[in-house]
Amino acid sequence: MKMFKKLMAVALAGVMALAVLTGCGTSLNGKELIKQMNDQLTYTSMVDPSFKNYKEFKADKEMDAKAETIAKKVAEKAKTQAEIVTVLKSDDVKNILVGKDDTNIYEVSYVKSVSFGSKYYQTNKDMVDLQVIDENATSHFDITAQVGREVKDAVVGVGFADATVGGSVYTIVVMKVPTQKIA
Repeated sequence: MKMFKKLMAVALAGVMALAVLTGCGTSLNGKELIKQMNDQLTYTSMVDPSFKNYKEFKADKEMDAKAETIAKKVAEKAKTQAEIVTVLKSDDVKNILVGKDDTNIYEVSYVKSVSFGSKYYQTNKDMVDLQVIDENATSHFDITAQVGREVKDAVVGVGFADATVGGSVYTIVVMKVPTQKIA
């Protein structure tokens, strides 16, 4: 029994060390979701010329850090899914995202981690997640810093982090949309 406990302690230490080396991760497949964001951008720009102002979506460590901070705030303050919306629209979250004289536009959203029973929905889970993220998005920006600026050829930085609310896991998604002076 002592040997089993020692072996389990060593195995647990190894798993914890591996988790530290590989990073936290989220319940979503972030790389695949970003690929789908880019595919959606390609499709949308074909039918709506205003989306040609966006160049691409890319993983961004700074946005991962902001998503992690916001996920902690959500886990701390929200007890239900409805309260997540309130937290994401709050000045606390705006202050995490938008710095002084910051000319970027930030989008923050969330999606609940679910498993579907049907093969169709489970196969298309990333696409469903992307649609929910789009529907739940809230914008934050400094209105005064936006005067004379536009979104043009934007490379949108994206970050993800998980929060547990009411026993369910939600992935918080943060996007930074850079702006530039109007020519």
